[in-house]
Amino acid sequence: MPGPLRVLVVDDHPDSAETTAQLLALHGYDARPAHSCAEALRAAADGFAPAVVLLDLRLPDGDGYTLAADLRRLLSVRPVLVAVTGLQGQEEKIRAAGFDRYLLKPADPAELVALLAGYAGGPGGDE
Repeated sequence: MPGPLRVLVVDDHPDSAETTAQLLALHGYDARPAHSCAEALRAAADGFAPAVVLLDLRLPDGDGYTLAADLRRLLSVRPVLVAVTGLQGQEEKIRAAGFDRYLLKPADPAELVALLAGYAGGPGGDE
């Protein structure tokens, strides 16, 4: 049986990334925060293979669009990419960049947990 669903939470606001990762951990997910493109790429290179990436589009050392493409190249299994942004009117650009979903900030915690439960049957579900 596979382990809990792995989620990489990438947000340049440390409180937001940490709080979201803690919330997801409380719901049984293996969630890891990252605060920059470099941290996210390092986590993936070090063997953390997320099934889902929650990705802010504005990061201190790049943007979420480029990071999404880099993660797709780096990871052997393509993760579900969820853009999390405060920018409205970006739906077409987000979809064109290959994101599977998007959420507007601040993301509702219940909506976020429900979204993740839909992937792989939730934590510990069949992948």
